Amino acid sequence: MGEEFATSAPFPFFVDFEDRHLRDAVDVGRRGDYPPHIWQDALLPSQAEAFFNAKWNEALLRDPDMFHWYQQLLQLRKQGLHDGWLTPENLQTACDSQSSLFTLQYQEIRIQVRLTPQADTQAQPVSIPFTGTLVLSSEPEPLIENNQILLFPSHTIITRA
Repeated sequence: MGEEFATSAPFPFFVDFEDRHLRDAVDVGRRGDYPPHIWQDALLPSQAEAFFNAKWNEALLRDPDMFHWYQQLLQLRKQGLHDGWLTPENLQTACDSQSSLFTLQYQEIRIQVRLTPQADTQAQPVSIPFTGTLVLSSEPEPLIENNQILLFPSHTIITRA
């Protein structure tokens, strides 16, 4: 969908069902999901152009840092599945709405995400307790001092206890 390259291009919803009735039902249902003004000049999910427009291959516009981040996340996911810690039974969650901090805890792996709206251009970094070992960070060089880590807007860290 282009996220792994940090593309801002929209990703159109598309389907390819052989059953004509099912295709028509999806088109009707999709139109019912959104206000009519959004459908002006929009493609239906069953149109071939929707599929072809979903293919994003602008190599020069790819963000190599974002792509590397996605590769690391996928590797961690594979490791978690292999080791058995990445399961719904092992998941604990927490949310601090004051600082827009969301936490996913899988046994010794902790994922902390600072989600701030893009429109909030005045959002300041927040300092949170840092324990364990830093596994991954969406920021290249996170600031860690006195057992605290500075989380910027839209910053994710993954630590191991």
